[in-house]
Amino acid sequence: MKKYCLLLVAACLLLSSQIVGRAQREEPMARQVDSYGEITSEDVMARLDNFSIELRKMPHATGYLICYGPEGEGSGTGKYVLKVQTDYLLNTRGLEPESIRQVYGGRYYKPDEVETELWIAPPGADAPELRGYESSLETIRGKFKEYNSWDRYPDGDGPAFGNIALAGLADVLKQQPKSLAYIVSFNVQGAAPGTWRRVAKRDASALQAYGIAFDRIKIIYGGEVKTDVDGVALAIINLWVLPPDAPPPVKEGKSEQTPKEAVHLGIYNDYILKYGEEERHVFEGLLDVLRADARLNVYLIVRPRNEPLGIMMPDDQPNIDPAKLVEKWKSEMVEKYGINGNRIIVMPVDSARVNEGTIEAWAVPAGAALPNPYDSDYESLDEN
Repeated sequence: MKKYCLLLVAACLLLSSQIVGRAQREEPMARQVDSYGEITSEDVMARLDNFSIELRKMPHATGYLICYGPEGEGSGTGKYVLKVQTDYLLNTRGLEPESIRQVYGGRYYKPDEVETELWIAPPGADAPELRGYESSLETIRGKFKEYNSWDRYPDGDGPAFGNIALAGLADVLKQQPKSLAYIVSFNVQGAAPGTWRRVAKRDASALQAYGIAFDRIKIIYGGEVKTDVDGVALAIINLWVLPPDAPPPVKEGKSEQTPKEAVHLGIYNDYILKYGEEERHVFEGLLDVLRADARLNVYLIVRPRNEPLGIMMPDDQPNIDPAKLVEKWKSEMVEKYGINGNRIIVMPVDSARVNEGTIEAWAVPAGAALPNPYDSDYESLDEN
């Protein structure tokens, strides 16, 4: 009898454990469907498209976007990376706001990088647990990041993360209020005159936008380097963090050589130039060419728009006339900055469909031939 009772108890315990195990297996849990770091905007778009497809298969589920990255506000920060991806899912993929949860998980363990996790949680499931990465920004010294930087507008149609390295550097500098940031900029062989300077100044302005004081940012020309990448609009940037009493990380490079023939600077579209910040960036870049080398002229090919741009959105900027904008640039360069007007050559020409509404800029050494505006292969040039 005793043996029978023991067997009965054992059977009950076994059955109970099976029921508990089955219940545990059936308990809803969130599952991670993807993760990635800094990738191209097209890749981001593809990942989010797949995520939205998976989420639509479970109408009552919740999609979680978790981003780890530099703290702060603005382009390249973890919160910004989170926002642009959420906006894409809501405004482009048409997901309902209540189906998405966006979570900033704090800094990533690498201060110059971000990480995005995509999760799907069925009804009743707990939210994914955050990683809780540790960071020691107060102790970072020396070379922080190296990257290629283009003197043109970023390509791609998907969500753009911005410059994560600069956002990370700003985060570090805020934790080290006495340290200095060095932007060491190299022209690649064959780059347009002053590319290194324009890129470095743009990055310095970005650091200031994050709240870093101008006197904490030092720019150094590192010289010219060789690369396999087409370098017409390319510079190589090294970011450094050093204490105020440390010597500069590198010596100033030799002065740029004046090119022997015309060098293409870029093609700028009227739908970009109507935005004040972008128009100023182009203007200051052209002014920089003239001020840095007295032997260079700027040659501007102006192609009007054959038909007006389409209907603007309510919050859009007014359309601009490229010819009038060039007149304004020349007048400002001459009257405000003392540039000899003969060094600014303007050439109005007829437009084709692919290049209407553009301003094409060249740096031309004194005595060199001007490029033929009708020989330009628009498709092969770096469009800006």
